[in-house]
Amino acid sequence: MEPGRKTNKRSRLIDLLVLLLCVFCAGFFLFRFWLDFNQRLSKGNEQAVGTITYKRKAAQRRFMDRVLWDRLQRESPVYNGDLVRTADISEATVTFNSGHVIALEENSLIQIFADENGPRVDFVQGAVSLDASQSSNGVVLTSGGRVINVSGGGAVKIGGGGDGGGDFQMSVEAGTAQITGEDGTVEQIAQGAGLFLNADGTISAEPRVVVYEPKSSEKLVSAAAETPIGFSWNTTNYYAGLSTRIELSADRTFRTITQVREYDTAGHAELRVPAGTTYWRVYPVAQRTAAGANPGDYTESAATGRLTIVHSLAPRLISPAVGEVIMYRNALPAVRFQWTSDEDAALFRLIIANNATLTSPAITVNARTASQVVSTLGAGTWYWRVEPVFAADTAGNGDPSAIGSFVIRQNQAEMDPPKLVSPPAEGVISIAAGAPDSVFTWKGDREAAGFTVIIARDSALEQPLVNTRTTNNYWTYHQAAGTFGTGRYFWAVSQHDAAGQTAALSEIRSFQANPDVTASDLKPLPVPVAVFPPRDGRIPLPARPLDFTWRPVSGAQRYRLKLYHANDTTNALYETVTAGVQTAAVPLTGEGAFVWTVQALGTAGTSNLERSGAVEPVPFNVRRVSPVNLVSPAAGAAISGLSALRTPGTVVWTSSEPLRSSRLVLTRRGGNTVLDVANPVSPVRLPRLAEGSYEWTVYAETADGYPASAPAPISFAVTAAVPPLIALVSPPNGAAVSITEVETAGLLQWESAEEPARSRFVLSTNPDPLSGTPLLDIQNPERRLTLPWLDAGDYYWTVTGTTADNLSISARAPSRLSVVPAPPLPAVAYLAPRDGAELVPEDVRLSRRLTFIWGAVDGANEYVFTLRKATGETLLSLPPIMATSWVLDDLGILTEGGTYIWQVTAQQRIESGRLLRTGLLSESRFTFMFERPSRQQADPPGLMYGRNP
Repeated sequence: MEPGRKTNKRSRLIDLLVLLLCVFCAGFFLFRFWLDFNQRLSKGNEQAVGTITYKRKAAQRRFMDRVLWDRLQRESPVYNGDLVRTADISEATVTFNSGHVIALEENSLIQIFADENGPRVDFVQGAVSLDASQSSNGVVLTSGGRVINVSGGGAVKIGGGGDGGGDFQMSVEAGTAQITGEDGTVEQIAQGAGLFLNADGTISAEPRVVVYEPKSSEKLVSAAAETPIGFSWNTTNYYAGLSTRIELSADRTFRTITQVREYDTAGHAELRVPAGTTYWRVYPVAQRTAAGANPGDYTESAATGRLTIVHSLAPRLISPAVGEVIMYRNALPAVRFQWTSDEDAALFRLIIANNATLTSPAITVNARTASQVVSTLGAGTWYWRVEPVFAADTAGNGDPSAIGSFVIRQNQAEMDPPKLVSPPAEGVISIAAGAPDSVFTWKGDREAAGFTVIIARDSALEQPLVNTRTTNNYWTYHQAAGTFGTGRYFWAVSQHDAAGQTAALSEIRSFQANPDVTASDLKPLPVPVAVFPPRDGRIPLPARPLDFTWRPVSGAQRYRLKLYHANDTTNALYETVTAGVQTAAVPLTGEGAFVWTVQALGTAGTSNLERSGAVEPVPFNVRRVSPVNLVSPAAGAAISGLSALRTPGTVVWTSSEPLRSSRLVLTRRGGNTVLDVANPVSPVRLPRLAEGSYEWTVYAETADGYPASAPAPISFAVTAAVPPLIALVSPPNGAAVSITEVETAGLLQWESAEEPARSRFVLSTNPDPLSGTPLLDIQNPERRLTLPWLDAGDYYWTVTGTTADNLSISARAPSRLSVVPAPPLPAVAYLAPRDGAELVPEDVRLSRRLTFIWGAVDGANEYVFTLRKATGETLLSLPPIMATSWVLDDLGILTEGGTYIWQVTAQQRIESGRLLRTGLLSESRFTFMFERPSRQQADPPGLMYGRNP
């Protein structure tokens, strides 16, 4: 070999050794990390004083002698001196070995001690519930400077206070508690009473409720979907007008409140609570006023708790089946007992006796899982039952199973012959070069101690090529031996027990040894995975053939399906072969227990050898089941949108089957789930539903595990929520109203069948009165409105409104109002001086005045008088007067004489002072003939009186 090649080979060897060393080191350190991580949760050299039996979210524990906090898991041990704390929205429950239970609410911190006198708990902060009802010994709890001795069988809840100071609250839920204060005073508090202190140590005067039933961390077992739970409480510092409210919620924040009850004076109530965890709070609340207002409540000081109802059904026995006969010859049989499990049960108590009343049982054993093997039962008829056992912090017991029976019988006859398995009859083994070894297998008797394998060329096995003994139920033919050549062979197996008794020879089968068959040709097809009916499935008896389905197998061209009765798996009730599909419709003739098998079939690629896969029985049960009947809303129902919003109805269904579980689901088509309620009780109140199409159904399972869901969802519709709209009554749309009518009878009127919570009246010259600046805008107007003065023109008005549930009831469209001018008043019919009159001074000499008179005009309440010259010059114009005459006292304005014109116009003015309408002008001409006096001559100067010229 060349030196270079030797060097390369040595390098690869070194690389391989380094790689193996790295893998070993990585694995070692991973193992040490895993060991260290798990050991942190326990102290190998110290006895635990309790266990974490419940945990929600983040709960931590710190050993007294360490500084690091460990995150606790369920079933984590706790030790003497441990500190336990919870974070936000977290909870934890510690169950002591002595039976005492302490539950921590969020943000709580305690330190645990325990000795021969019982547990002691140092309460630091938060809120804790301590239950000693399962122990005759009491427990000591310290909080700040207070020492609280809880009697055996007692239970208390403590909040606040602690080493952090602040308010302190304690309520006694069972038994008695003795409190020793910092000053040495001793106070005894009995069940249903409490102590509530302010931060300064004074007794709180705030109204409170002390709930003593159920306990604040109650956990109980029930087989019902809803369990009646009694609430009992006492009140303190109540004043007139206070009542007590109980609220149940699915979450601890009370965002999802499921029930609300309110009581004036009662101290006890019973509420039906669904299975699962329910949070409750009880607090004083001021009684509601007539208007429905809620003046105030005391939720901050509410009594709170967590109620856990474990929904537990009686275990169902699986095997041995009722009436089953178990045979044995010499060794007692190992009987495997199986039953349905309950994940909430801590363990199961298996009781076996030789009598139907199970008195003086032969075996009582506790099993952690849902099965147990017993090998000490002899011949006879045996009866058995399983009882679920729950944790110490859980009240009540689950229902036991029914009593089953079976028979163990000793068979003195010879052992049955073995049953050959593979190769199958007329099977093929490969003897090609390089082919793998062939394995011969069979099924022997339970008491068989050994087997003899015989293989020969002749069918009588008189000249065997193989005659060998083995203690296994298989024998391997090694190709290197070269025993088999091409051709046909026969084989059989015999068996013997420990006493040396040999059973009859098995059937004799033939097989072919073929050098042309490859290993892949002989590789058996896998067992198809059964999809439906599933293993141990419970199927309602269908009205049509049941579709059996399975998953495809690579290499299979066909599948053989067989259906059997469970008590007869040799005679098939139904058999079919499907080509390439993984489904078959099989008619079921009735109820009962059945078994089905499906076998893959195909041909090998190179040798065209027929191949078939193994089969695996799939048991299932069938019975007639009455599905849930969906009643209301009915299919195709149309629910008024207003009703859906204001008075939601209920979802109603019925079931004649006792149900283990159910689920109501309401969805909006094309949208999200609206309602999803686990284990509801019919009827369920609908939420407020908007317009749209909805589907609802109820999924259910019977008490014995059969599907009982409704056959199909129910579809219904909710119409649009359109309340009656506001009607614009008067004046009608498009009405023409004169200015006179607007003023004298100008009322707008609107009506509404719905009482609007908010409304608005708008009047505008804009065809869209809600836009722009309106002439009139009134919030929450009266139903009848008086219009102000409106000039002639077109106006638009409307009324908008919304109901208390925020639905629009606004008028459908604005209403148009046309204001037209009033017709003019007629002209004055009578005028004096009349038209064309001639007046001389003698006509006015005596009165020295001129009176103008005119006739009254209907509808007029004032007149305008004007006097002017014929030339157009206005001599005077009077303000409007209500009289039908006017006197000219100053005749001086007529001294020039000539023709004058006087005019009168009638007017109608409304009370507001606005001029409504004007009449036609009336005028009259008259001539005033005024004579001027002659000019006077003055006497000449110098003439004396009495002297003539």
